[in-house]
Amino acid sequence: MEEHKLSRRIFLKSTGGAAAVVGTAGAALVLGAAQAASPAGSTSTNLNYPKRSVGKAGGMPVNQAVSFSYPDPSSPCVAIRMGSAVPGGIGPNGDIVAYSTLCTHMGCPVQYEGGTKVFKCGCHYSMFDAENGGQMVCGRPPKTCRACCSSTTRRPTPSAPSASTG
Repeated sequence: MEEHKLSRRIFLKSTGGAAAVVGTAGAALVLGAAQAASPAGSTSTNLNYPKRSVGKAGGMPVNQAVSFSYPDPSSPCVAIRMGSAVPGGIGPNGDIVAYSTLCTHMGCPVQYEGGTKVFKCGCHYSMFDAENGGQMVCGRPPKTCRACCSSTTRRPTPSAPSASTG
């Protein structure tokens, strides 16, 4: 029987190459499974929250926050009738917006200020524009204010609360 000598260098090259092939194949399988689990082009999860009326659009005062909780009692929100159509606005005039009153930075409560039409967070002095989709004006949050109302009885959107017209 002939004895084969294997140098350390050849051994490391062989095992390193084999490990690279196995790692690449494993990563491809994991990536393929992850893509199969999520719809094409989707980068987020959409939950089917129940529709719920939060009030009559015609009876809402202009530029005043109306408090409600959605989708559960521990999720405070406000709806505001801005008085003129705004991007993402709902209702018969497209002037109603609704947002979570928890800051996207660390969950501190935000307050609506009618004079400037912004939400202000007292924890880190962040500000969000109520007329522009809750876009951050200044501060630390990585995201805009969370919108929590996106349909009406006239212009329905699936799986969102509604503001009744009237």
